[in-house]
Amino acid sequence: MSAAPAWEDVSETSAPPALLQQLPFRRLSSSRFFSRIAQNSLNLALVLLVLDATGKAFYTSLLVLALVVPMMVAGIIAGVAADAIPRRLIVALGNLAR
Repeated sequence: MSAAPAWEDVSETSAPPALLQQLPFRRLSSSRFFSRIAQNSLNLALVLLVLDATGKAFYTSLLVLALVVPMMVAGIIAGVAADAIPRRLIVALGNLAR
C-alpha cells in the first residue's frame, strides 16, 4: 500500500477559474483599458493644443506638471487608504472619480 504524494490530492480538486474566464473581471479590465485610452488621448490633445496655441514648450511643460503632480500626491494618499479600506470600495471609488 503506497501513499500518494500530497500534490496529487491538490491537483484533483477543481481549481478556481482563470481571471480571464470570469466575466466581471473581463468587464472591469476592458472598461479600464478603454477609459485609459480615452484619458490619455485627451491629455495628448490638450498638450498639443497648448503647444499649438502658445508655441512655447515651457507652457506645455507646465501643463504636463499640472497633470502629473496631482496624481503623484493622490498616489501617496491612496497608498495609505488602500491599507485601511476594502479593495472593492477602492476600485469603485477610483472608477467614479475618473
